[in-house]
Amino acid sequence: MADKVKLITAQEAAKILRQNKPDKIYLLVRSKCLSGFKCGKRWLIDEDSVYKYINRCLLNQ
Repeated sequence: MADKVKLITAQEAAKILRQNKPDKIYLLVRSKCLSGFKCGKRWLIDEDSVYKYINRCLLNQ
């Protein structure tokens, strides 16, 4: 059985990453640091990519 992808909004991703505005999330998706896409007016982000990004940032410290 295939793994299911959980999509979250840019606002939810910003909350996880402790960002005040989702603008940073848009930049991270465009720079391929996070997996996501625009669907209509909304940005949808793969929740796993947010946690992988956090781990990458912690390992680089």
